[in-house]
Amino acid sequence: MSVRNLAALIFLISAGCAGEKQQAATDPAPIVAAERAFAEDGYDRGVKASFLAFAAPDAVMFAPGPQNAHALMSAAPDPDPSKPRKHLVWWPLYAGISSSGDLGFTTGPYAFDDARAGHYFTVWKKQPDGQWKWVLDGGVGADASGQAAKDSPVAYLAKSTAKSDSRKPRSTTFKNLKRRSLRRRRSVSATR
Repeated sequence: MSVRNLAALIFLISAGCAGEKQQAATDPAPIVAAERAFAEDGYDRGVKASFLAFAAPDAVMFAPGPQNAHALMSAAPDPDPSKPRKHLVWWPLYAGISSSGDLGFTTGPYAFDDARAGHYFTVWKKQPDGQWKWVLDGGVGADASGQAAKDSPVAYLAKSTAKSDSRKPRSTTFKNLKRRSLRRRRSVSATR
């Protein structure tokens, strides 16, 4: 995922995280807690096991295009436990939540052991059982050396007083994302 695509994604999620609901329903702290638990589990059990455990069934990753995360991660080989592995480490520095309280994001730096390698962006969705699972996870390699240290306070996106103009909910399943992507490509091709 390019820096430009990541920036556009952050803008879109930020725009959708506006709201006037009560603080309890729109407090991003549970999303930050889920992200930290995900990162800790990733350190302890490894990337594959943790990513599969914390991903929603319709979660998407880019490799390089959008793919179902469960299919992608399940197809990856299991790590050899007899060989030492580098630990993927990440921590949230910014978070936000939608006014409906069921969708949010976290973003911050990631590293392999102590070598900072870039920035990640994760979109979280509240599941029917109340748990938070990620539905989109991506990262870009970039200089993250100037970012705050792990366990630094997380900055929350300010609540907006603007009302949404969306009229009907849209599904975020992998199939619908792919369908929308194809429609956009066709409309762009038709205008050229």
